[in-house]
Amino acid sequence: MSVLSDLIAVEVHRKALTNITNEMAIAMVRTSGSPVVTEVMDFSTCILDTVPEHLGFSAFVLFHAGSSLVSTQSIASEYASTARPGDGWIINDPYRGGAVHQGDVGIVMPVFHRDELLGWTFSNMHVKDTGGVGVSGYAPGAHEVYEEGLLFPPTRIIQNGGLDPEWERFIGANVRMSDIVLNDIRTMISANNVGATKLGEVVEEYGLERHTEYSNASKDLTESVIRQRIEAIPDGVYTSNDWNEFDGHDGPDQLLALSLDLIVSGSEMRFEYQGAPQIDAFINSAYGAMLGQTMTTFMTTMVFGDLPVNGGLWRPVTVDIGEPGTIVNAVPPAPVSNAHSEVGMRAAKMTKDALSQALALSDDPVLRGRVGGQAQDGWAGFSVTGKNQSGAPTVIFMNNISVGIGGGAQTVSDGLDNYGCTCMSGCGLTDVETGEASDPIFYLWRRMIPNSGGPGQFRGGQGLEEAIAVRGSNLLSGPAFNAVARVPPKGFGGGLPASSCEMHPIRGTNVHELLDAGIMPSRDRLGGDDEQIRSKVGRLNFHEGDVFFFRGGGGGGVGD
Repeated sequence: MSVLSDLIAVEVHRKALTNITNEMAIAMVRTSGSPVVTEVMDFSTCILDTVPEHLGFSAFVLFHAGSSLVSTQSIASEYASTARPGDGWIINDPYRGGAVHQGDVGIVMPVFHRDELLGWTFSNMHVKDTGGVGVSGYAPGAHEVYEEGLLFPPTRIIQNGGLDPEWERFIGANVRMSDIVLNDIRTMISANNVGATKLGEVVEEYGLERHTEYSNASKDLTESVIRQRIEAIPDGVYTSNDWNEFDGHDGPDQLLALSLDLIVSGSEMRFEYQGAPQIDAFINSAYGAMLGQTMTTFMTTMVFGDLPVNGGLWRPVTVDIGEPGTIVNAVPPAPVSNAHSEVGMRAAKMTKDALSQALALSDDPVLRGRVGGQAQDGWAGFSVTGKNQSGAPTVIFMNNISVGIGGGAQTVSDGLDNYGCTCMSGCGLTDVETGEASDPIFYLWRRMIPNSGGPGQFRGGQGLEEAIAVRGSNLLSGPAFNAVARVPPKGFGGGLPASSCEMHPIRGTNVHELLDAGIMPSRDRLGGDDEQIRSKVGRLNFHEGDVFFFRGGGGGGVGD
């Protein structure tokens, strides 16, 4: 079939595939008991063919486009010939499986049609805990990857569509919240089973030959359009530099240099990274995170909502992460549990900067309109464990500021307030009442921060501030981390940088007395002492009445 012979049929078929990934997402939300999924929407689902290349992707967390591809490729290359219906693999190893970090766990399962391998389903979410010295997958205190938590290279833990009991016992014995973690794994299995069923129905309707033909045509169309857009950019080398902040260990704080050369040649783009030597801290990145974050910015800049996320997007793009042993291409035993949010998000920012330089020189006014300041793309958060208000074990992953940060301004508008990280296109803030009902915390305020976006002809988006009190627990403890404390996002074309993020505990407050008296707490009424902390802390303790304070930074401005 000619690619152009039946565009309507190709598009109807393509939308059926996209709807499959959306139905997988619905299954995730309806079967998970974790607010990270049901409230924040920190997950993704997709289907891939036997190449493997993407056929459909649910756009909740964009960097999973990279990890899903690398993870599925690693499994397909080794197990495609021995895969059976109902098999499934778990994967969270950034080194041997392409995961963005250990906290983002993926489940990959084959799809068969009449005993013939049809493709793969992939589900991924940030699980509540993966064991180790970190909490909820973050380990600022780790010096080696082996301390950070369970590591699963592609491991077959699913048979006949269900979790193997032996693996269930093993995983349950190595995490803090076994019931929730195991249920989240079952949730991903259920989503993949939904995807397999629905994909089988599409193939039954179209027939295998036409399904394959239409899938390939859709990928070819996407490739054709994205190549046309790249061709409208002048050939050249566009360079961006940045610094990753600090290591979280004792000793002097460090700024670690990294750089990107974007090479545009005809209809192709090549991203070449270099970085400082790797260190014994959790900021190092590996291929899955670098690929995912580069493609995150590429997609949000070059894809205008009019192209499907499928294998065609990847064909004109090459990502080279340089020599092994650096912060952009780490090798074991370097820790990598914040690979995606430290070095990875610096890669997303450098990609935006380099693309803006290139697009600014295009003769195409639409492409020039995609020029923008950098988003904050980095956040302050913490993960703690302890007892909840009912005395049961709890893990709290406090990542609201990952959404409460500003987006970069563009040439046509101010940046979006509460834009979130660029990769978090479908994510949201945790509902206050949901958080207070499940965990021993109380939200004192959540509000926008005036003037936090970078100034310019168009200003960057504003960030969010919130304060959260411990209420109903004598002790919560865990790591805290701030990826953008000192090096804020850049503006473009004369626009100025934005504010950065901030976090610290407030100790010895009178929050309970104020609440019991029916008085709304505010910073001037709270009393207590602001405790200044480093931007990476392996363990902080919070007691009844302590308050944790967060401020999210803004996005860079555009224009003088």
